[in-house]
Amino acid sequence: MPLMTVITAGLIHFASQNSVGVQKFLWYRKVDKVTYPSKKIDCRCHPYPCKRRDERVQKNHSRRNYKNTVGLPASIRTQGEEKCKIHTFIYKYTTFVYDPLLQEFDQLLYDYKVQFKKMREKECGISDKEHEELHQLYGPCVMNINVKPALKILVQDILKFFYIFQIIGLIDWSISGSWMYGVAIFFMLFVSIYGELTTVRSNLIMLSKMAYFETKVNVLRKDESGNSRWIEISSLDLVPGDIMELTQGSKLPCDAIMLNGVSVINEAMLTGESAPVVKEPLPNSETKIKKFSIETADQVKYFLFSGTEVVQNRTVGDEKNTVIVIKTGFMCEKGEMIKSILYPIPERFNFGYESLIYLLSSAIVCIIGFGAILYIYIEYYKPFDIIVRYFAGITLAIPPEFPIVMTMGIVFSLAKLRDKSIYCIKPDKIRSAGRVNIMVFDKTGTLTESGLSCNSYKVDVGEDKLKGIPSQNNPVENTRIWLNKDEYLKFKDSKLVKYEECIAGCHSLSLYGEDFLGDTLDIEMFKSTQWKFDDSSESQIEEGSTVLLYPPRVQEAIGSDSKPSREMYTISMMHKFDFSSALQRMSTVIKPSYDDTCILFVKGSPEMIHKLSLPETIPDNYEEEYNYHTKQGHRVLAMGYKYFPDFDKDNVDTLDRNNCEKDIIFLGLLIMVNELKSATKESIENLKNGKFYIVYVLGGVVTIMATGDNILTGINKSAECGILESNQVIVASSKDGEFTWTKEENVFAVEEEQKDEGGYLQFDDCDPELAHLANRDEEREQKDMLEYLMTEKEKPLQVAMEGTSFKELITECEKGDKGKKIGGYKAEEVLTEVLRRGKVFARMSPQHKALLVEELQNQTDEIVGMCGDGANDCAALKSADVGLSLSEAEASIVAPFTSKIQDISSCVNLLILGRASLDLSYELFRYMIVYTYIQFTSVMILNTMTSTYDDTQYLFFDLGGVVPITMLLSWTRPKTYLINKRPVGSLFSWSIFCSIYGQVLIMFAFILGTWFNLRAQNFYTRSEKQHDTTTDGDETTAMFLITIPQYVFVGIAFHVSTQFRSPIYTNIPFMVLLSIQFAMIGWITLGPQPWMRDTFHLSGLEFYFKYVIIGSALVNGFLTIIYEQIVQRTIGKMEMEKPIEYGKYKRELKEPTENAPYQNAAEGAV
Repeated sequence: MPLMTVITAGLIHFASQNSVGVQKFLWYRKVDKVTYPSKKIDCRCHPYPCKRRDERVQKNHSRRNYKNTVGLPASIRTQGEEKCKIHTFIYKYTTFVYDPLLQEFDQLLYDYKVQFKKMREKECGISDKEHEELHQLYGPCVMNINVKPALKILVQDILKFFYIFQIIGLIDWSISGSWMYGVAIFFMLFVSIYGELTTVRSNLIMLSKMAYFETKVNVLRKDESGNSRWIEISSLDLVPGDIMELTQGSKLPCDAIMLNGVSVINEAMLTGESAPVVKEPLPNSETKIKKFSIETADQVKYFLFSGTEVVQNRTVGDEKNTVIVIKTGFMCEKGEMIKSILYPIPERFNFGYESLIYLLSSAIVCIIGFGAILYIYIEYYKPFDIIVRYFAGITLAIPPEFPIVMTMGIVFSLAKLRDKSIYCIKPDKIRSAGRVNIMVFDKTGTLTESGLSCNSYKVDVGEDKLKGIPSQNNPVENTRIWLNKDEYLKFKDSKLVKYEECIAGCHSLSLYGEDFLGDTLDIEMFKSTQWKFDDSSESQIEEGSTVLLYPPRVQEAIGSDSKPSREMYTISMMHKFDFSSALQRMSTVIKPSYDDTCILFVKGSPEMIHKLSLPETIPDNYEEEYNYHTKQGHRVLAMGYKYFPDFDKDNVDTLDRNNCEKDIIFLGLLIMVNELKSATKESIENLKNGKFYIVYVLGGVVTIMATGDNILTGINKSAECGILESNQVIVASSKDGEFTWTKEENVFAVEEEQKDEGGYLQFDDCDPELAHLANRDEEREQKDMLEYLMTEKEKPLQVAMEGTSFKELITECEKGDKGKKIGGYKAEEVLTEVLRRGKVFARMSPQHKALLVEELQNQTDEIVGMCGDGANDCAALKSADVGLSLSEAEASIVAPFTSKIQDISSCVNLLILGRASLDLSYELFRYMIVYTYIQFTSVMILNTMTSTYDDTQYLFFDLGGVVPITMLLSWTRPKTYLINKRPVGSLFSWSIFCSIYGQVLIMFAFILGTWFNLRAQNFYTRSEKQHDTTTDGDETTAMFLITIPQYVFVGIAFHVSTQFRSPIYTNIPFMVLLSIQFAMIGWITLGPQPWMRDTFHLSGLEFYFKYVIIGSALVNGFLTIIYEQIVQRTIGKMEMEKPIEYGKYKRELKEPTENAPYQNAAEGAV
């Protein structure tokens, strides 16, 4: 490559840098496909290890050197051939290894599932020899970003087509003798390149500092005799499989799984979760090990991530908190996020690509235009001068100040975002924020307060009826049963007693200092009991217990500084089945000190607890009470219990959770209130309708709720905040593979005057036809409701759906024609209608939320935003085109935007600023293109007379006109409210096309008219064509005087037509600039001083003709402004109000594939 670069004077290098196709053709050879976990990876041109030998391609490794082949494909691990070579290469900091059985490359990952059970049992560490082999394969445990030298960044990343074009122009203008303009081009080129180079390099350095981390760690290693010992090493030497000690206050250098102990971890930087989280050891259960995955939300508690901080350790006795290393370097989750910043997914809204097409078209016009007058050059100039002047004309197509001008808009937007406490790590996303048309919101912590408050309990106290108990006044709280064993045993089966024990003992809380850590619901539930929580190891009464709990009466009896004895009532938490979003429940095994039998308490969604409970224990009014509270928007949980006499702490790993939690006794309901945040309702209204308009279909942002809560609660809260606006709601769900649609009790309208908190939903005020359908028999109702949904396109009907049903619907879509039809309709048709009308998606897991965002992107081609507040929203925030994390941290890697304001008013601010930024980009771009054509037209006319502008005139155009106008245009503030329109979605839209080329035609007409008018004047003396270009003729002066005001009026016309920024008169600096420029134009035109005439090479035009020029300029300006207003109010309005189109996605069908050899190899390896 260096030789070819020298031979072609660098042209081949620049061609390969600017064209993927050229680079692929010259330097790479295609091999078998490379698999990668992210389906959004750009696969157009991978650096395949063939001809090119650089740092991306690693040396081949022989399998005989690796006795520890964990992490390699199963087919390699199970081969017996000692001479089998391992082929690897590195692409974008990701190592790929060749699988000879599948004949494809796959990402190199440590198979921790294979090794974990062995490590968990032995906990003896790896030997030095194993460490050496693993270190050679996986590399050092560090994210070391290669910050290239400035010269290399300049050549490889910055010197693209635009700058090469400008460098050619600089050389050309300098050779032609226009040294002053050449200096100006050099200065602007230098500022642009230096600014971009500094930004790129500083960002790389900042990212490198963020990624690089090195510390000292203690690891367990085996010596030659097989004995284990703890040694201190550098974190750079960590490898997958190492057993590492977790010390309090340390920061993790790798991803790991907890082996022993419990740790409290701060993950704010990585996930945006402000509260520390508790990490527990994975139980030594073979079933658990086979099923657990980092992708499963309820199993993340076993995983520790690189870059997170250990704020507290809890151990039993002298045991250490230990972890097993599973991912190092860029394989870590933090590494994946760093790589997503280094190599971002190509934007669906590609402003840069579209602007390049316009610039290229301008260049083509210049080539054709100056080619048309080439005969004049040939007649009057020497061959060398012909080439110089021809290229000088062509370089007018791309102004040198173009990158400075286009960068200014982003710089000002970033500053305005910071003023609103919104921080951005991906500036290119600001323009995308201006195109957001669909916004998905998490509920709890985003739309509603993070905290919940206990409203009441509903307990079956007899007569098979649920009856309410105030949350702060349980009748059994102050009884003597907690102080007398006989009294307790007498009443232990009372539902009130069991309910008190359940809410005190069925949770997964832990203490961090004086604060509780865990789910907000658990915290509020436990606080309502006023029980004492003690998780210190020395306080535990029962062997194997992790938490000791006792009621207020016991605390009063022993005093605040004492611990209860075994003779007093306490409950010990013996075991815990953690909450699972898939199972929709959690449970604990507790042992009361007054009883010899353990009790299993289960808490979860009412639907699940109802299913698990013995039918005879379900109260008669269960449905009535449950529906009443969910319709009020309350968070409702159900609880149950069973005695567990066979519980054995030593065999908990063998317990079958499903068997343990079935056949329980239904206990009651826990009613929690979750209020909307104060800014939610107003913000949703602003997003949907704007300030002055109430047009849902045409203008407002489509708002959607995605919540893990109950679907009826979601419906209520969405109605309360304004997301759900129709009286007609169909609830879609599925059971046993069959989809069901609304029944009568699931079709609601929101009561206008709500007296209760959150109001309640009633079946009235509905469409009569819909109400009629809901009253039919159930079987027919299902079909009719779906038919109504699919056929009544114009009805304001909206849909609510559960996450599992949504996933099942997509699964059917992926089967294509082989998928089953739903009520006679194809699954894809039903999905399209669900997305078009869907407003509430409930019982959504983190993966379901990400899937919803991706489906909305695919089905509509719209820019989709996501707003969330915690770790559960990470996947969706990353999938969205524009992700906004509500986090107290100034920067979180999880989303491009982070707001310190903890409500969705920041979402409104982001969209306002995004639209203003995008509108400004369009405005500046149109201005620069029209400026290019004005200059091209006037210069081409002058060249026909062998005339041209002088250097000082070019400088005045650029430094006295274009640069200050564009700079101060950027100072105009965004509007303070969100209107119900968005900027157009493309530079290729008709409004922008007509705006640019309509203005060009107007300018061309007045330039040409001025030229013909000049030639018709009696005083006009035609300049003699010379072999040297003249700058002093009447033609040059007339063109100079007519084009100066054109530059100003075009800037005014584009600014006045904006709908997303404040009026022009609010920009005081710009108004001052206009005053100065008009004064200068008048002075130069009507009464130039001698030094002005000499400086700008002005000829002595007749005074009356100067008034003609000023009059023409004013008419030109008036027409320019009027034309722009007409375009934006007609074509622009139609494009900005264009409704969303659904169903545009051509889905790739998935069919199960059989690969018996691979499956057998994998099974053999495990």
